Amino acid sequence: MCNVVIVICGEYTNRATGVGKKLSVTKKLGMPYFLLYGYSYKNCIKPISADNNDKMYKWTWDNLKALLNGERRYE
Repeated sequence: MCNVVIVICGEYTNRATGVGKKLSVTKKLGMPYFLLYGYSYKNCIKPISADNNDKMYKWTWDNLKALLNGERRYE
């Protein structure tokens, strides 16, 4: 079992049905998760099952460490 689910988002994440299903199960189980931009230079899209208020975070080592420690910002 894992402690947190990390969803790395790309240009077509909204079309990836497997990602959407796994995120739905994650939410149903009440597991913590967060979304990361897979690219800094492309338009990254959230999975279809993500909530509107789910923030996508830049993929930096500092952000990753903070997010893994439970720090979430809803801006």
